[in-house]
Amino acid sequence: MGGSKAMDRFDNLLRICPDLNYSMESDSAVATEARDMGWKLGKWDGFDTPYFDRVQMKWYSLTESGEKRESDPPNYLI
Repeated sequence: MGGSKAMDRFDNLLRICPDLNYSMESDSAVATEARDMGWKLGKWDGFDTPYFDRVQMKWYSLTESGEKRESDPPNYLI
């Protein structure tokens, strides 16, 4: 857990409930799903990586100013 403060940018931050965050860090199956859904990113992932919003049932990308814009899913999921 943790990470670099240099990564704390609006286009790299999502609010995640504590239970999901714990599960992403402790359960490899949940971590895999989180990576597929754009909720958990690696250092190599770009800031333009889309994420899936389960409430809206849509894919979004975050802007540098913190806005979300509807997006296509990642190519590897199409």
